[in-house]
Amino acid sequence: MTERRPRTDDTSAGRSDSGSSTADRSDSGRSGNVDPWNRRMRLAVGLFLVGVLADVATTYVAITFGPFVEGSPVGRVLIDRYGLVRGMIATKLAGMVLIALPVAIAKRNRTVVLAVMFGGVGALSLLAAVHNLARILGAV
Repeated sequence: MTERRPRTDDTSAGRSDSGSSTADRSDSGRSGNVDPWNRRMRLAVGLFLVGVLADVATTYVAITFGPFVEGSPVGRVLIDRYGLVRGMIATKLAGMVLIALPVAIAKRNRTVVLAVMFGGVGALSLLAAVHNLARILGAV
């Protein structure tokens, strides 16, 4: 059985929600009550963008230095089918789905799912870029 949470405009109960965790959440724009998930989302999206750009750039450079083999079998199929850039974007989208599904199944809110999804794919993309860079430098 779920518990009824009082709304902020619910004055019929005669109680004040000011100390409650369900108090008016629309005041997140004030400096004293900043939602940490907004900051985490910005960091996750930033990591995603940096990771994807680094992965694409190092992949292009790796291709120009010699034969390039995509490490992911799914990515290899998508790149062969759609070309390099569109295939890499499709690979990133597939990775986002694979990362987001377990988090969504765990009944997390959308913000958590999005932050994990963007941050996870961004981190994996950065790792792929490091691998490409090591391959370019001859370390692999």
